[in-house]
Amino acid sequence: MPAGAMTVGVRVRRAQVAGLFYPGDPEELRSAVKELLEAASTSVEIETKGLRALIVPHAGYAYSGPVAAVGYKLLQLQRSEFSKSPKVLLLGPAHFVAFSGAATHPADFWETPLGRVPVVNPGVPLDERGPLIVLAEAHEREHSLEVQLPFLQVALEAFEIFPLVTGLIRAETLAQALDGALERFDLIIVSSDLSHYHPDARAREIDAVAHRVITELDVEGAERQLDACGKMAICALLRWAKARGWRAELLDYKTSGDTAGDRSSVVGYGCYGFFA
Repeated sequence: MPAGAMTVGVRVRRAQVAGLFYPGDPEELRSAVKELLEAASTSVEIETKGLRALIVPHAGYAYSGPVAAVGYKLLQLQRSEFSKSPKVLLLGPAHFVAFSGAATHPADFWETPLGRVPVVNPGVPLDERGPLIVLAEAHEREHSLEVQLPFLQVALEAFEIFPLVTGLIRAETLAQALDGALERFDLIIVSSDLSHYHPDARAREIDAVAHRVITELDVEGAERQLDACGKMAICALLRWAKARGWRAELLDYKTSGDTAGDRSSVVGYGCYGFFA
């Protein structure tokens, strides 16, 4: 549905960070995403089918876009392996609002400059007492999920999402709450950056721990040692992957020093793929 279309009775979550984290003009945005995907193509060496999940970063595209693009390029290459309109479970942290549980938005569609994305019924209970709740405020000003949508819109074209941001919730609780619904989804996207605001060399040391615990599906190690804003969602994914026999691969890693140039205080960006 075009971004400017109006439909009576339809609830739409409008783009909050268009023009800030990514271009606000539709043609400029599509061109930027395509350029990132094309540049990432030579970095993708894993031809394994059976992609079930990605962990991708969520900073502005100038910073983390090249790393996220590696995962989305792999998804694009495997598009034929998915249904005509895949269902995507989209998980990330809430940066601005404190609450208990994991929160979705009441909208029927999420909008970016590239159009509207429909929200799918997750088939899990949403209760004001938690752990899964409806809380529009948790998504106000929030970028962690929104920045993934233009990549998905270019890589998949047609798809549906169930968007959740995490507040105060244990990874085990989150994993249990969604476990029974996972078969409804074709793909899981976990949005997370890694370590924040260390000198580049120290950030790489810290993030090496993330590479190890994620690729080894080390749930206990991740819960103790992982330094990532999306830690709860990552740890929930590790639980699901371990229980289902998936394997995980590090697809790409950079710091903001690589993409923005300043290495005195950086953010780490990792991209990981999970395969059945």
